[in-house]
Amino acid sequence: MNFSILSRAFVCLMLTAVVFAGCKKDDDAADCSTKGTLTCTIDGQNYTATGFNNTLFKGVDNTQGGTEAKRLDIRGEAANGALIILSLSDYRDGIAGNNFRVGKYFMPYNLIAYGVCGSSTTGTNACAGGLVTYYPTGSQTNVLASSGGGDYDRDSTHYVEITANDPAAQTISGRFKVALTDFGTFDEVLVTDGVFTNVCYTVIEQ
Repeated sequence: MNFSILSRAFVCLMLTAVVFAGCKKDDDAADCSTKGTLTCTIDGQNYTATGFNNTLFKGVDNTQGGTEAKRLDIRGEAANGALIILSLSDYRDGIAGNNFRVGKYFMPYNLIAYGVCGSSTTGTNACAGGLVTYYPTGSQTNVLASSGGGDYDRDSTHYVEITANDPAAQTISGRFKVALTDFGTFDEVLVTDGVFTNVCYTVIEQ
């Protein structure tokens, strides 16, 4: 794992952080903190979320020249404080509706070609993708994130897939498999068997 690859991973994080000004929360959204399930295997250990803080952001990405975009963040916290975050961005459909497009969002964000996005395949012009981050101790200083390094470079088998979305109920389901890089040790950790079912999300819009 080299520094340039790690730098790209942090660029991925910035790309998925859609910038919104003057956001407002959907006051009608129900409490999503315990609805639905999320499980996976991280480095051979079972992970089960016991609480959630999931959001669908809709607004203008000021880092991309004012492009309208949606970003879905699924945050599943385990009983021991560990936290996994699935962050997906989509620039294809604007901001209409409270839905998020069904399909695969490949990891890492800036190294996978997206056929539906035209000729551009890298960097800020990629129109859909995502980043997975994992905080094994709940501390923001101990972080693992999906990147393009090692055995998983440009491996399109690593993804988060949205399999079902009910925008009226604001619930979403899917699965995921991704390689993470430990930014402290540079070790790679594989996340497998990831499934989230009927987790609900709060809509936040500009």
